Amino acid sequence: PAVGTTAEDFRLVDLEGKSQSLSQYRGKVVLVNFWFPTCGPCMNEFPYIQQAYDKYKAKGFEIIAVNIVSSEDGQALPTMKEKKVNFIGVKMPDPEFAAREYRIAGAPTHFLLDKQGRVIYKPAIHDRETARTFELEIELLLKR
Repeated sequence: PAVGTTAEDFRLVDLEGKSQSLSQYRGKVVLVNFWFPTCGPCMNEFPYIQQAYDKYKAKGFEIIAVNIVSSEDGQALPTMKEKKVNFIGVKMPDPEFAAREYRIAGAPTHFLLDKQGRVIYKPAIHDRETARTFELEIELLLKR
């Protein structure tokens, strides 16, 4: 989805078997993260994303991490535990979901949504500087 548009709602099963929908987080600032366990750049980003989650979760920030490689679903939860990330991990309902619904061509890809579910920013988070910019965007959205 383009910046300024409302993200498509979805209902996906998380890595622990519970149903999660994007709409259940309306009223919160949400990062929708598309990743997969054997993605090196994704693993590089996880500490920065977790740092933002730790900092802003209590203020109304949530992260939904969508594993885009269905054949790696079994590795997703162990990878998240190994990387010490505790945000929500979900599986795709079918192998084409990310490409079809979000036009995801690769990972990592992110959409930062405001409290109304609109795409505000598509962050790239790969070092301290980009992580700080990402955190500033979250702060601005939380204040709105």
